[in-house]
Amino acid sequence: MGITLPILRSAIDRLDVCLLEVLSARQQLALLVEQTKREKDLPILCPERKAEKLAKLIEIGARLDPPLDAGFITAVWELLHGYAVEQELLQRQRAGAS
Repeated sequence: MGITLPILRSAIDRLDVCLLEVLSARQQLALLVEQTKREKDLPILCPERKAEKLAKLIEIGARLDPPLDAGFITAVWELLHGYAVEQELLQRQRAGAS
């Protein structure tokens, strides 16, 4: 009979939890980056790094099996990056208020 739909769904559910855990760890690091940038009086945004990072992720995604579409990678990256910047701005506001 092979792999059943409930088994496949369960595997996806486990991966979804893993994704959330990785996203939380990523956000924790992004906030540490913001703290370091604030201490060194550096801007939150670095457009050159953002462009380089996205290009590298698209390149990596194209080599995966199955490959990930550049549009999908861009959409996910923009969402992640936008959220991180939003949280960094909030953290700076809180730090300035204290």
